[in-house]
Amino acid sequence: MLKVLFFFSLFLILYTYLIYPMIMLILNILLRKRKDHLIDESFLPLVSVVVVAHNEKQVIQKKIENCLSLDYPKEKLEIILATDCCTDGTDEIIAPYHKKGALHFIPIRPRGGKSKALNICLPKARGEIVVFSDANTFVQKDTVRKLVRHFADPKIGCVSGRLRFRPVKGNPLGMIESRFWNYETWVKRLEGNIASLPGANGGIYAIRKSLFRPLPTDRAIMDDFIITLRIIGMGYRAISDPQIVAIEDTCIRVEDSFEQKIRIGAGNFNGLKYIYPLLSPTQGLIAYILWSHKIIRWFLPFVLIAALISNIFLVNQGRLYQYLIGSQISFYLTAFLGFLCYLWNKEKVRG
Repeated sequence: MLKVLFFFSLFLILYTYLIYPMIMLILNILLRKRKDHLIDESFLPLVSVVVVAHNEKQVIQKKIENCLSLDYPKEKLEIILATDCCTDGTDEIIAPYHKKGALHFIPIRPRGGKSKALNICLPKARGEIVVFSDANTFVQKDTVRKLVRHFADPKIGCVSGRLRFRPVKGNPLGMIESRFWNYETWVKRLEGNIASLPGANGGIYAIRKSLFRPLPTDRAIMDDFIITLRIIGMGYRAISDPQIVAIEDTCIRVEDSFEQKIRIGAGNFNGLKYIYPLLSPTQGLIAYILWSHKIIRWFLPFVLIAALISNIFLVNQGRLYQYLIGSQISFYLTAFLGFLCYLWNKEKVRG
């Protein structure tokens, strides 16, 4: 029984990060031509760019200027900026732009979270296509054009860009985050080529406004995940375009990055309630993608624990188990030593 548990745990780890992407790559070779879609560079619908901010004083002016510099017909572009009960002076920076008519400003009080803010903003948006972007991400001038060209195909309901992290000097997280997101972008592109990607990149993505449904506000969720999966559930495709790039600074502190991952994980779990029909085998390829890319991955911390504990009990069963327990212990020790080095450097900087 322990051997079954150990090898099953090992298989899930390898499957999630190695075997599944290879399966997606093979399916791309076999199926991609069947999923080609119409792209029309001359398709220029009315677009609403929606940004929700909470205490983003340090970046909000740069974000506004970034939005105003977008290369898209001005008469077909509106910018909606909502703030969720800011207390750091963000509203005061936005207000002059609103007075000049450069954007629509929606201050929200009391604080209700991003989902509530989107529920307020979307009914006010005039655009046929809605582009979502975070306050701390910055896009290229032709981003809107690149996003909307895909919506010339009536089967496309959501288009996601990719996130590129800009390393902060002296911050080792930059390289790690960048490599991970490069991997994620590659896998999502493969998924979108043959079916749909299981969640857009919240930093930059677009949807048909007609497909938006009010988001739940009774619990913390990942809005980009829920919005994308709901659109897929309506029978539309969600795809990724690697040419669309949003740039974001990496988290300065390990603590911030850790808290962000916890928040994302909790939001994804809370969101299962709203997308569970897509997990049914009757949904075909999209169900397979969701289970493989999302659900199994969310449970990997428990799988890693199971692999370690079962390996400890099997250590006297042969050299293979001894080699594998040594590899696991080395892996965790390396992570622990890295954390100690981070704490030491942190104290050194304070001193």
